[in-house]
Amino acid sequence: MLKHYRYFFLCLLTMDGCTSDNQISSVEFWDSKSFFLAEINRLNQQKIGLSKELVFNETFQKMELKKVTWDKELNIFVELDLKRNGYKGRFDIDTLRINDTTNKVSYKANDAKLDLREVSLVYNSHTNKVISVEAIYNERSTIYNASKKYDYIVNEQFKIEGKQEVKFGKNATYSIIGTMLLPILNQRPQP
Repeated sequence: MLKHYRYFFLCLLTMDGCTSDNQISSVEFWDSKSFFLAEINRLNQQKIGLSKELVFNETFQKMELKKVTWDKELNIFVELDLKRNGYKGRFDIDTLRINDTTNKVSYKANDAKLDLREVSLVYNSHTNKVISVEAIYNERSTIYNASKKYDYIVNEQFKIEGKQEVKFGKNATYSIIGTMLLPILNQRPQP
């Protein structure tokens, strides 16, 4: 069922980019794919564990993984390619200064045909390091409506939540919450 919910972040980030150490730089697009590949590499090198909660409708499952296949766990984020040329000019961009050290860049779709409705990137304005990424999707067709939200918080967790309403059949809700853990100690990793 989750395979139906694997879509790509699609977004223009006209003034921000990402280097392999999670930093924002002044390039035309933020390179989300490189960012998440660097995160996978870092998590593998640090041997970060994972506490994972899965919910599908009323079914709940929790597990802790000491050996994590991070490329599998974060694949949905890696597949989100924000540098796609087909999305140039299809987002309105707004920057908000949250406080002295934190900025938020929001990208809101200005094209009703896009499933991706909004992407937000929060970063430290002094170090230019990414703090979190969020994407919101809404899909509509003649037989179903679906909404999805993807969140990634560096050194803390990732979350994938969704809801699908179908005209013929049962509605579905799901969530996956993965909390990062240090190996053996089962503590959160350090930045």
